[in-house]
Amino acid sequence: MAYAVASCLCSYGDIFYCLPPAEILPIQQDESLSFCIFPVALNDASVVQISNFFTVFEAGSELDDDFVSYQPVSYGSSTWQNDPLTLVQEGPGNSLRIIAPIIASFFLEGHTSFNVRGNAMLAFAPPDSSKDQMALLSEFNLKVELNNTMVESTDNELAGIEVEICQCEEDYSCLSLDDILPIRQDESLSFCIFPTPLNETNAMKISNVFTIFEAGSGFEENYVSYQPVSYGSTTWQSDSLTLVQEGPTNRLRITTTIPATFFWEGHLSIRVKGSALLENFPSSDPSKVQLPSFSSFDLKVDLNNDFGGGRIHKCFSVIKESLFRIIRLIDWVEIFSFLK
Repeated sequence: MAYAVASCLCSYGDIFYCLPPAEILPIQQDESLSFCIFPVALNDASVVQISNFFTVFEAGSELDDDFVSYQPVSYGSSTWQNDPLTLVQEGPGNSLRIIAPIIASFFLEGHTSFNVRGNAMLAFAPPDSSKDQMALLSEFNLKVELNNTMVESTDNELAGIEVEICQCEEDYSCLSLDDILPIRQDESLSFCIFPTPLNETNAMKISNVFTIFEAGSGFEENYVSYQPVSYGSTTWQSDSLTLVQEGPTNRLRITTTIPATFFWEGHLSIRVKGSALLENFPSSDPSKVQLPSFSSFDLKVDLNNDFGGGRIHKCFSVIKESLFRIIRLIDWVEIFSFLK
């Protein structure tokens, strides 16, 4: 039987339902997005449920300067993990409703729409959860329109402030291209993020930040992601393996380890992506007070994966395929035994 995951823009109230086209309006900057994902099947979809998933909002092309990405929900070790700004609710028919903010960068970069994409893991729901079946992965994709007719004020100095990222030294200075070497599995990665341009009239600081490491496509078997820093209620939250330090000129240095999975899956580079909340320092001059704003950042980091991670990945792939064939063979044996 074929199972898949569908998605739709959905209601905010106690009743979960997909909005009809007549009720769908472009989203404004001060509004949240509410969308639902749910299992579908040719016959009975109620026998499966979404046990884990990730989703990312994207606008523009990664090759362009206006590319914006925000991941409100990521894969967890046993179930999904949503950031503090995002709410995931379970509804009827094994559906999930995700209510997440639209970060300001989508509007500041002039986008009029963005894509909600993701991948969900389907597992058999009780009382069928004891069935000896492999979990299924299904992708979903949804286009969301934005109401971006707002004209930016030329008096808003924050509109020209962005966040830069670079691999950096202990003194928070950016490494030159000649000094950057591929990262080995036993080495830590240090990178700095900072507002730019920065002068006396733009005394901005990073008050909150999240960052995620990704390699491969979210729809491919060798996709790997790791989120060392996430948004907190008042400031960032880093995991136990990650150190966030504040330095001169409002710089943050983030030092963390790269999980071995990136090497095992044979990747030669990763993308360090994220978004930072910019706020100005307290000022007694009301004319210098600016509204907080989000700015995204993106960095490619090369890996020294000469020890054979690709071969290990192929070995695991062969083992998984062999196990899958054995499970299918056992299923056929059980079917024949039942027919007898």
